[in-house]
Amino acid sequence: MWIFAPFQAGSLRNNLVYGPTNKDASRHIHEKVHVSAISVKEQPPPEGVAPVEWVLLTNLTATDAFEAEEKVNWYRLRWKIEEFFNTLKSGCCVEQCRLNTATQLTKMITLKSIIAFKLMYMTKMAALCPEATCTDVLSKIEWQTLYCRIQTTSRLPEHPPTVLQAITWLGQLGGFLNRRAEGLPGIMSLWRGYEILQENVRLFIILNNKNCG
Repeated sequence: MWIFAPFQAGSLRNNLVYGPTNKDASRHIHEKVHVSAISVKEQPPPEGVAPVEWVLLTNLTATDAFEAEEKVNWYRLRWKIEEFFNTLKSGCCVEQCRLNTATQLTKMITLKSIIAFKLMYMTKMAALCPEATCTDVLSKIEWQTLYCRIQTTSRLPEHPPTVLQAITWLGQLGGFLNRRAEGLPGIMSLWRGYEILQENVRLFIILNNKNCG
C-alpha cells in the first residue's frame, strides 16, 4: 500500500545554466517554474526495513490523491522508457541515420521503434513466460529459419520451440555465449541476432520457393 500526498510547492526560481558556462552568461534560466510536489511513502514497509519514500516534483497538476497516483505511476514507467530509448539508440542505431528529409527520418524512426518494442517484448516474455510457445514473439517463418540455422538442419520439429529457447538462440546469433551464469541475452545481442535472422529469412524464403528459378 502506498500513501499519496500531493501538496503545492509554489514557485521555484530556477537559476540553472544550460550548455558551456564559459561562453555566454546570458543563457541562465531565470524564469520561475511552477511545480507541484508529491510525497509518496510505503505503508506498511516490510518488517525491519525502512519504508520507501519519494518526493516527486512535477509541472503537471497534482491537486488530489488520484492525480498524484497518476503521476507516480507515470514515473514508475521511467525505467522501461529508458530501456526503450536505449534499445532504439544503441541497438537500432537510430542516431546514426542520415536522411535528407524529416519525412524520411520519421518513417525510419517509426519502423525502428516497432523493432525496439518487439525486442523488449521478447525479453519480457522470456523472463515472465519462458515456457510459452515462441509464436507469441516470432512469426512462423522466423522461428523455422531460426531453428534450422541454430540446429544446422533442414528438418523442422513437430512443435515450435519455447520462448526461452527461441530468445536464447536469437541471442546466440548475435554473439551471446549462453554460459550458465549469464542468464538471458541482452538487448544488443538480440538486436544483432534479429538482423542476422532477417537476412536468413530472406534466403530461407528463396530456397523454399518452388517458383524460384
